[in-house]
Amino acid sequence: MKQTLPIFILLFFVTTLFGQSPITVSPGTYQGVLRVDLSKELLLQEPTVTLINNTDSTIALRWERFELERPAAWETQVCDPNDCYVPLVYSNIDSLLELDAPVLIPANDSVKISVYINPMNTSGTGKFVLDFALANQPDSIIETANFEVEVTGLVVNTLEKIRQQDIRIYPNPATDYFQLTQTENIDRVSIVNLIGRQVGAFRVYPGVRYDVNYLPDGMYLVSLINDDYGVVKTMRLGKRGLRP
Repeated sequence: MKQTLPIFILLFFVTTLFGQSPITVSPGTYQGVLRVDLSKELLLQEPTVTLINNTDSTIALRWERFELERPAAWETQVCDPNDCYVPLVYSNIDSLLELDAPVLIPANDSVKISVYINPMNTSGTGKFVLDFALANQPDSIIETANFEVEVTGLVVNTLEKIRQQDIRIYPNPATDYFQLTQTENIDRVSIVNLIGRQVGAFRVYPGVRYDVNYLPDGMYLVSLINDDYGVVKTMRLGKRGLRP
């Protein structure tokens, strides 16, 4: 009786014969630097690879994650088209975990697989590998994706941190100019009268005096502006002329 090989075994033998893998992994090697605010709990969806089916039939894949190097505090996990797995899952097909969820890629189509990194407030470098095999040939690796990821701390000026800065106007009241006690994180100054009309605007630089000599005596509102966050603080400014 004529025997028919299962389609996945046939695919494996044919592609091996012609020297072409049934899938392409892009990129095959990923190298990246992630600059993040390590003071926050983060789950970084980096990196991501694309698996391309080079055949005319749907194929089913098994992946296995290996952590070659990483800080002890880090956790990693894989998200494929079927699920986002917890860190203790190292493969989508694992008899010990009673897990059997092959990644299906339609003919001449592609899917994406991501490695999520939780740095747990820790900078460092990680090296990871994802090995790919046909689901019915799990011991025969057909492609590998290599990842080298560096996570470094980034000083982030949040709006709340900027607002907590002790910035004052002096002299106040002013006669012909005013200055700021500090200029860090402040990009512009806007002066508005009490009916809401802007009567002055300046770019902020350290040590600069802001001219108000042209303004009538009275009370004004001075807004300190950060280009990323907008108005971070508004203060009253009195303007009065020189008295004899």
